[in-house]
Amino acid sequence: MAPVLSSKSTLAEPTSLKLNANDPLLPPMLDGKLTPFRERLLRESCEKLNQQAQILLNKAQADKAFTLWYRELNLRHYLGIKEEIESLGRVGKIAWNNNRPNDIKIITKKLQSIQADLENNKQINLQTLDLLFNAFQDVHSLDDLLLVQQRKLDLVEKDSLAQEADLEATAKIYLAKFDFPEAAKIYEILLKKVQSRSDSVKEAEYLQKLTEIYDQQSQPTSSITNKERLAIIYGQKQQFNLLVSLLISIGNDYRSLKDYPRAVENYQKAFNLAWSLKYLGFAEEALGNIADLYAQNKQFDYALSAYRSLIVIQKKSYNYYGLMQSYDKMGDIYFANQNYNLALDCYKNSLKFAQSLKYQTDVLIKKIQKTQQTRVQK
Repeated sequence: MAPVLSSKSTLAEPTSLKLNANDPLLPPMLDGKLTPFRERLLRESCEKLNQQAQILLNKAQADKAFTLWYRELNLRHYLGIKEEIESLGRVGKIAWNNNRPNDIKIITKKLQSIQADLENNKQINLQTLDLLFNAFQDVHSLDDLLLVQQRKLDLVEKDSLAQEADLEATAKIYLAKFDFPEAAKIYEILLKKVQSRSDSVKEAEYLQKLTEIYDQQSQPTSSITNKERLAIIYGQKQQFNLLVSLLISIGNDYRSLKDYPRAVENYQKAFNLAWSLKYLGFAEEALGNIADLYAQNKQFDYALSAYRSLIVIQKKSYNYYGLMQSYDKMGDIYFANQNYNLALDCYKNSLKFAQSLKYQTDVLIKKIQKTQQTRVQK
């Protein structure tokens, strides 16, 4: 990825952070450099300014505090690029935490100016980019974080693992910006890289990220492709709790696509696995989806059979709310098919659980009354 830096290189240095070579705290320099002893003196002076500023901030004198911090930042310049950037990030974080947007803007522009100068002087390297990344992170400048990551990718092009780390960091920034399409593109690239070297741990991680992104974007077709590959990995690693949940999720995706046979197939796989492992919660969820899907498609015999099995599980797990719903849904099916005696029995069973929960009793009483009246009329 080629860097785009031209827009940054023309930025003027922020007014509040213009260098002041006449600051009385700045020791005399020889040929533009400080001796080690004078460096130590300046570092001590900077630390005192930082401490004084913190005291002022604690006394709710933020304007005075930042005046001192700006003075410290100007002096830190003479201690080298590392200390300057780290100090900018530190003070920038304080500005962010204290809701000072103008100070954040000033510090961000200073960091941008430093990056541009380094680039123009061909002094940019991975170490300085890491320093800039951390500082831009402190001021929450996502666009600048992306720019730094793109530049790092350019420098680590020959180092595959380093490139992957920076690609992953870039994808996370896109996610922070809610730019899901760009994040997905990068994770797809990363997925191919780890698949090429058979890294199943990283493959599962990136597949999980992609499924989350595609779910967020309501793209079930893309999501299914990644989830089915992830299901194979979970099966191989015997991560059955993750596999059961994933199979239910795949079933939901097929259901949203109205591919009901495949939806039922995945729900059934999830139920069989959950039941064999005594994961009653997952078994109940999978079987409930099967029953609801059959009822939705007017396959009433299959739906009733599934609800009966579901009731067995709900009794084992003492799920009174689930029992109330299952009996209620069976009652609706029987009523729709004019089997009023069985509908009445189901509604009465549902009412018992509703009364114990003190929930929706009025609705069920009306259903019972309507069923009794309809039975008499017939």
